Amino acid sequence: MPSPWAADRARAKGFGGVTVACEPTGHRWRVLAQLAAERGVAFVCVQPAALSWARKTEDLTTDKTDDKDACSSPG
Repeated sequence: MPSPWAADRARAKGFGGVTVACEPTGHRWRVLAQLAAERGVAFVCVQPAALSWARKTEDLTTDKTDDKDACSSPG
């Protein structure tokens, strides 16, 4: 079951669900994937190169911030 906090916030903003996305740079993403699976939350890994490309095409900068990455994640 998704976190009530996340699901409630998503519904309040008009979204149908929650998806957790991460850049799999290292081993920590596996723990996050396991936690998401245990809670029934969709989980995806996004390649760093795809984020870099999306960031450049979206705003033509190479600035890297979590906020920008969350908004420009492909897929």
